[in-house]
Amino acid sequence: MVSKTQIKFVKSLHLKKNREESGFFVAEGAKIVIDLLSSGLRFDKIFATQPWIDANNALFNTANNVFVVDEKELKQLSELTTPNEVVAVFLISKDEVAKQKPSSILIALESIRDPGNMGTIIRIADWYGINTIICSEDCVDVYAHKVVQASMGSIGRVNIIEGDLLALLPTYPYPIYAATLGGKINLHQMEATKNCILMIGNEAKGLSDALISISTNTICIPQFGKAESLNASVATAVIIDNLVRLNS
Repeated sequence: MVSKTQIKFVKSLHLKKNREESGFFVAEGAKIVIDLLSSGLRFDKIFATQPWIDANNALFNTANNVFVVDEKELKQLSELTTPNEVVAVFLISKDEVAKQKPSSILIALESIRDPGNMGTIIRIADWYGINTIICSEDCVDVYAHKVVQASMGSIGRVNIIEGDLLALLPTYPYPIYAATLGGKINLHQMEATKNCILMIGNEAKGLSDALISISTNTICIPQFGKAESLNASVATAVIIDNLVRLNS
């Protein structure tokens, strides 16, 4: 049985301030929690139905912090309209991921505010084997509930670095490409590059002039129709697919 104190603690993690102070975040749903556990991310507590625990107990290093809950308790812990079997609290630290050598392609994000976009970009990075995303300090919190859910477990396999992009990006010995609507290089005409950083800007404003000024060059996705622009995560997927193809 889950205590009122435990419920209060889990619900407190719905706020960024409390996540930062405690060093924990919440993930929900059978698939996401299993994926995070399988990726080696350390959990603090798991609250789940007995059938879910019975089916997945091989994933737990200890049963001390695994609690059986009923439907009513699960709803009290959950941020979802319809809770799904399990709510888990994980440590934000991803030491093993952070120790990895940066992949040949990195993604830098400026002022991405939409949780769905952020979570999807993290998932795209994971799909293409990109292990590092560098975020400006005004991006949406990557451990916010909607971001974690949209990442579908990929948050456990991608190293997220937060800081001043103007200071951080030049420390990498990679050419920097700024994705802009009027980019000088047509994505379909790019030449292969062994390593690079792709910069993606805010959903409404794009990249700032300051960041564009430090780029090696600007790139654009060729347009064949009349749409005004592409969603930030869609643009990321299109560009990353082409960059990976060029270097494969």
